[in-house]
Amino acid sequence: DVTVQTLHALLARIESRLAPPAELLTRETFAELLNIGVSTFDRMRETGAIGPQPIRLAGLKWLRAEALAWIANRA
Repeated sequence: DVTVQTLHALLARIESRLAPPAELLTRETFAELLNIGVSTFDRMRETGAIGPQPIRLAGLKWLRAEALAWIANRA
């Protein structure tokens, strides 16, 4: 019989082997965090509705920490 403690230990082992999340978000990953499509994300960005400013690095990228803070604090 599998106990909750055993499941937590197994989950901790799995999480320790996973790669950490990327520090930079693409348009696609940022849109996914917002649960919207990329075209909607692009329209929002063009109108200034996306708070964090992108970094130009092989296209547009956003710092994960800034994006998550903006998501947490937006009204």
